[in-house]
Amino acid sequence: MALMDNSMTQGEYDELAEHLSEELDVQIIMCGGQENTTDVQQSYATVSSYFDASKIIFPLKAIFSIQEVIFAAECYEIVNSGERAIVEQLKSVGPIMHMQNHSEELLHTLAVFLLDSENNIGKAAEILFLHKNTIKYRLSKLHEVLQHPITKLPESYHLYMSAAIWRLLQEMNHKG
Repeated sequence: MALMDNSMTQGEYDELAEHLSEELDVQIIMCGGQENTTDVQQSYATVSSYFDASKIIFPLKAIFSIQEVIFAAECYEIVNSGERAIVEQLKSVGPIMHMQNHSEELLHTLAVFLLDSENNIGKAAEILFLHKNTIKYRLSKLHEVLQHPITKLPESYHLYMSAAIWRLLQEMNHKG
């Protein structure tokens, strides 16, 4: 966990984190904006409680922001709240989940596109070992099924959270 002051630019912190991550083969959580010991305590408690969930939601990441860990905490708490909360949150991907064919494939593509590749088709294709045109086809299929572009706000916010919750549930089902 890296607590940062204002002595360097964000770009310099990013470079340092990248270097440390590669050299030491560790995962790093960057916590900017820590103004007092209460902020530090809160960040430490959040990371201690929810970093495992962060790694499930963002399995390819080596460098995390505290905001990503807080997001993972929110998703984890929804999952822990029970079936009603989960069903409510997964409504945005309901049309995909109710498809007869390819629902898992499309959900996986959605999760990779939103959570792992920063909405980059080329990066998603690399991660999934697929051709870019296959990713484009799947994204257009998602657009068709959901009836809105998957990168359009505010809809994409709910899809992003649903994809993260879906990953947490997949992991729980895999372990259970």
